[in-house]
This record gives sequence, structure tokens and C-alpha cells, in this order.
Amino acid sequence: MKDEAVDFLVQLMNAKLMFYAAAIVVAGIGSGFDQAMAQGQEKEYLSRADLNHSCATNYLVLALSPNIAAAIGNLGEINAEERSNALVSPLDANSVFVTNNAMTIAFGPDLPSTPQQINRFIAALIECDVVFDFTPVIAPRSGATAPTAPATVTISHLDCAAAYWLMGALVERDRPAALQRVGFAVEQHLSANPRDSRPAVEQRVVESGHGRGESEFASFRNDLAEANSQLVRAELSEDDRRVWQRRRVRAQESLGQSEQRLQADVNACDAQYSG
Repeated sequence: MKDEAVDFLVQLMNAKLMFYAAAIVVAGIGSGFDQAMAQGQEKEYLSRADLNHSCATNYLVLALSPNIAAAIGNLGEINAEERSNALVSPLDANSVFVTNNAMTIAFGPDLPSTPQQINRFIAALIECDVVFDFTPVIAPRSGATAPTAPATVTISHLDCAAAYWLMGALVERDRPAALQRVGFAVEQHLSANPRDSRPAVEQRVVESGHGRGESEFASFRNDLAEANSQLVRAELSEDDRRVWQRRRVRAQESLGQSEQRLQADVNACDAQYSG
């Protein structure tokens, strides 16, 4: 555990939160960040056959669901049923399973319906396109599922504090500035909410920042590490190597997107407080 990581939280937390803060440092910051945030759980990856079935099912759900189809920007260029059949032939014994599963999803309560659910489903379709080299890659229709945002978006003080905290946890050189920003955002929240206790607010900031780091960074870093470890295996078949190469690219892209989102939030908070 790095001294800078300890100092960062020692300065942030008061005595009542010191034990909790130290636990977070061990669990989420410093040289053991990737491994610790995985909490020792090994991620199981789909076999190629399972991946075929999963993607084939998703393509068929797209073919059966007008709501999801309406969120696809290049739908006219996509033959979802053809892509499903390319992965699991109608003559394959497993095609019945794929069809039944797709119909259960498309006509049941598990069909993605909220904007967030539809976005995640489209992201899964895009990953299938990339892994199996389907072109053109499915593209979401611009604004189809995005919630309408006001002209000026205000980020809460606690969300700003958590974003600053995570930036400091991830980027060592940013920790001194991050500490000052966390403190400022916390003070702004306490000024607006004088009945809130400082220890409780600081704990919420740490939990929120750590949770975001785990959900948006740790999983993708674990994916990338697993892909890299698989790709050095001499006995890996060419088909499996191709799958893992695609997974590595996807993990790298996802990490980049997470970093961009975090930086965008930090920038928005900076603008909010300097305005």
C-alpha cells in the first residue's frame, strides 16, 4: 500500500472514520487496486459455444422486438435473423433452445424496456458484432433511448466529491488537488444540508467513489488482465485467440470510456464550482 494513498484518506477522514478509511485504502487504492477490487472472485467467461448461443439469442430477440429495433440507427443494413442463423444453424439441435429462449425474452417480462436496459442490450449486440466480425456493426439510433437532459446539468455536491475522490484514488499525481476538491464539495453539501453529519457524508463519499471504481474500472481491468493471460497460452486455438483478442480490444475501449466519463464529471464539477 502506497504512503500517498494512506495520506490521501488520512487527510480526508476524521478520527471516527479512520479505521473504515484504512480498510478502503487496502481494498481499493494503490498497487493492489485491480486485484483487491475483484475481491478474489474469478470471472467466468463464456465458452465459444455459449457465446454463439448467447449472441444468436440476442440477434433473434432484436428480430422479434419492434421496441429494440426502433433504437437501432442502421436497422435497414442489419439482418438480425441471418446473423443468428450464422451462429446457430436452424439445422443445429441447439436452434430450438435459441428460438425458445429468444421468444421467452421477446414476449416476456425480461424484455429490455427502459432506456438503460435497451442501451445495455444494444451494447451486447455490438460486442457480438465485433467478436464475430459481422458488418456493418450495429449502431444505436442517435437520441433513440437517451433521456432528455436539461440545457444545464447540475451534479450534486456528493457526486462531485465522489468523482474527485475516485480521480485521486486512480491517478496518484492528482491526489493533492483531488483532496482539496473533495473537501470543497463536502463543505458545499454541508452548507446546503446543515443537519447532515460530516462523518456520515464523508463515508458516503468514499462508498460512492469506491463503488464507481469497482463497477466502472475494476471489472474492465480484470477483463483485460484475463484476456492478456489467455493470449499468451501456446495451446490456444486460432478461433479462441481471435475471441480473446476481440475481448481485449473491448476491455480497452470500455476502460477508455470509463476514464472519459469520469474526466467529464470532474470537468463539469470544476465548471460548476468556478461559475
